[in-house]
Amino acid sequence: MPNHNDKQRVLRSLVLKRADADFSAKQAKTVFMVFLAIVIAGALLFLNMYGRYNDRVLYEERLSQMGEVTTELFDGLDDIIDSKWHAVDTQVNYLCDESPQDVEALVSLMERQHRLANLGDEGTDIIMVDDKGRYYTQTGPKGSMQEMDHLLGNPERINYVTTTMTTNKTLMVFLERLEQPVRLSLGDGQDTKIVYAGLLCNMEELEPYFSCEAYDGANNVIVVDNDGSKLFSSNNSPIRGHNAFSVLKQMRYLHGSSFDKAAAELEANGVAYSNAVLDDEEYYYALSRMDSADWTLVFLVPARYVATNTVELVNTTVKLVMGFAFALVTACAVAIYIVLRAKQRQVLEIEHKNAEGLKRVNAELDTKNEELEFAVRDAQVARSQAEASNHAKSDFLANMSHDIRTPMNAIVGITNLIEHGTTSPEQLADYIQKIKLSSNHMLSLINDILDMSKIESDKVELQLVPVSLAEQINQVDNIIRGQALGRHHEFHIFVNDLRHEYLVADGVRLRQTILNLLSNAVKYTPDGGQVELSITELNSGDADYARLLFEVTDTGIGMDEEFLKYIFDPFSRAESSGTNKVQGTGLGMAIAKNIVELMGGSIEVESTPGKGSKFTVILDLAIDKDASYDIGVERMLLVCGEQRLERNVSMRCEEAGIVLDVVKSVEDACAGAAAHIADVILLAGCVDDPALGASIAALREAAGEDGPLVFCVDYALRGQVTQRVVAAGADGFVSRPFFLAELEGVVRRVYGSTATPTSDTSVLNGMRFLCAEDNQLNAEILSALLEMSGASCEVCPDGAAIVERFTSVKPGEFDAILMDIQMPRMNGLEATRAIRMGANPLGAVIPIIAMTANAFSEDVRSSLEAGMTAHASKPIDISLLEKTMEKLVAPPPSIRRR
Repeated sequence: MPNHNDKQRVLRSLVLKRADADFSAKQAKTVFMVFLAIVIAGALLFLNMYGRYNDRVLYEERLSQMGEVTTELFDGLDDIIDSKWHAVDTQVNYLCDESPQDVEALVSLMERQHRLANLGDEGTDIIMVDDKGRYYTQTGPKGSMQEMDHLLGNPERINYVTTTMTTNKTLMVFLERLEQPVRLSLGDGQDTKIVYAGLLCNMEELEPYFSCEAYDGANNVIVVDNDGSKLFSSNNSPIRGHNAFSVLKQMRYLHGSSFDKAAAELEANGVAYSNAVLDDEEYYYALSRMDSADWTLVFLVPARYVATNTVELVNTTVKLVMGFAFALVTACAVAIYIVLRAKQRQVLEIEHKNAEGLKRVNAELDTKNEELEFAVRDAQVARSQAEASNHAKSDFLANMSHDIRTPMNAIVGITNLIEHGTTSPEQLADYIQKIKLSSNHMLSLINDILDMSKIESDKVELQLVPVSLAEQINQVDNIIRGQALGRHHEFHIFVNDLRHEYLVADGVRLRQTILNLLSNAVKYTPDGGQVELSITELNSGDADYARLLFEVTDTGIGMDEEFLKYIFDPFSRAESSGTNKVQGTGLGMAIAKNIVELMGGSIEVESTPGKGSKFTVILDLAIDKDASYDIGVERMLLVCGEQRLERNVSMRCEEAGIVLDVVKSVEDACAGAAAHIADVILLAGCVDDPALGASIAALREAAGEDGPLVFCVDYALRGQVTQRVVAAGADGFVSRPFFLAELEGVVRRVYGSTATPTSDTSVLNGMRFLCAEDNQLNAEILSALLEMSGASCEVCPDGAAIVERFTSVKPGEFDAILMDIQMPRMNGLEATRAIRMGANPLGAVIPIIAMTANAFSEDVRSSLEAGMTAHASKPIDISLLEKTMEKLVAPPPSIRRR
């Protein structure tokens, strides 16, 4: 019996064999997996290499087949062009043999040759060109050639493509120079010489030769010059634009090709072939230089039409190889099958995507074509508008040269009269007034031009600040009423349903718009006419805004419907015997419209020739909710028989919280005065009443010593009637249209100023100014104007000088600073900042008034942002300076009983 050790050895041997068996099984599995991986990798590598090989072979085969097809097509086109040249030689020979003596004989010869050669059936014309560039056909003389540059250098042969010799055809021009020019008599001792003869051929003759049956007519042929510019193309060419080479250069190229390689091959061999992608479509194309013409042919065909039989053969071969591989590599059959099926699905998806892409591209091309048509129409409209604008600007410059010379000639002429003539005081006063009018007119011309220049360059910005509508209308009234009276016009300003006087807006631009409309109305209304400004507050859908309707109506010469289309265009001005006598730039309406649109409003015009015009402006302006009325009036009595004024005053008092009583007669007013029911009494429409003094006296007597203020209310300029009504016993005059702000201003003048309304003493009297002005002449004028008003000044030549001078200024030495803006060394804005931030404590409080020729809103804002107190445009207007200083030095208003 075996012992224990033998059992151990057998057991150990069995364990080792089991382990060896397990190892062998695992090793075999590993080898199988490695083999399978190698087979799969080899198959994949083989498929990759085979695919590349097939792609390269197929590419070369397609190029070869395309070369065979296009060579035949290009040779055919060359033969056609050669036949044209042979026909040209024939015409040259006939011309030289016949040698016609005049144009009639030449045309007769050409007509006969055209008929005998049956050229009419081909749509071909005979052409002759003389030494002056004029050309003739069998139908007679046609005029001068537009492509004269082809004749430069007298080349022996000329051929090009043109569209200028007919309205709807593209023609091929073939010209051959005559060895001996043929002289023709033109009559009246004049003659000419025929130097070229040839043919005009319809480019559509080549269409049949462009189509290739080998590609089922799917190819496109484009004829270009040596630079690639299109001369002619077959229908539905995928290459858009004027230069075919530019499009070819931008295509995505395959198989290592490029346009530069194709161009080099074309230059070396006269023919080149390449393969690229355009708009997700693969194309093969050929380039060929023609032997018989200075043209290059571009032959383009989608890749799917090239060598279709070869493609099918390659696909068949691939299937056979796959089948053979399936038979040899059974273990990998499933994997190979999956790979092939996946590849097939991928190809189907690509084909489907390509088909969808083609549809999408076609749809996009249709859309692009429509957009291009719209763009062309828009370009034509823009061109017409630009030409009209240029023409209008030329007319405008011509008018400006006249309009600016007119006041300049007046100034120069009157100055010469003053210098060389014996002038009486009356004549001198007349001359000075005429110089002032001419200067103001020229300044208005320059301001209009500068305004329009800023508007057209989009540099105009609105300066939104609190404004008083009363102040705006009062300034408009002061300017326009004088103009209207000068022409004997009836001028009225009406206010309807106004609920908000204080607004937030650009006061300068608002006033400028209204002034432009009213100035035009005054200028274009014959003497004795009527001009009216109406202001109405409409209902607004926004509680923070007031909607204002401004209407300017006149009984002037009016405008026809044709001119109304262009009235708001810059540089446009109606021309007639009536308007030619009116001075101006013709920019007022354009400026007004641009400002209104900048404010977000609208402007419209209605006009009838011979009857007048009406301009309507609607603006939404922000309400100044921080404004308040500080008149000190609790009750007011209005003596009035006019419903419009009564309604206007009533609405204004309601907004301000003032109790208003209205009576119809002075007798009723006396009763109210006796009962002390009012702090202020307004007498309406009584300025020209002979009994005004008696009426006021009666009111004073009825009210007693502690009576109310009495003011007259009417349409008139305050300066013209204030002295008269004060002499009659009134406390002052309130201009219509009625505004509470106007009443507040009158009260301020009665009780808030040291000077009475009738005083002739200027508010500037006794004041002393520190001025910065770099122009010596302007400085002398400023000093003289201030001295005339009882003021004095010290002038510094620039900004740095005035900053240095201010460091030593003592309290009370100067009342204000007048600061020019554009100066050497340091401008006015920098000087103002330096004074405000300087060591002298007076710099923080002294008024600084900007004094500059820049009168735009953005210039005003820049001045105020720099620390200036107010802004006065050049040339300096003493009356405006007086008003500015009056506001700066006047104490707040207060109401007390007399």
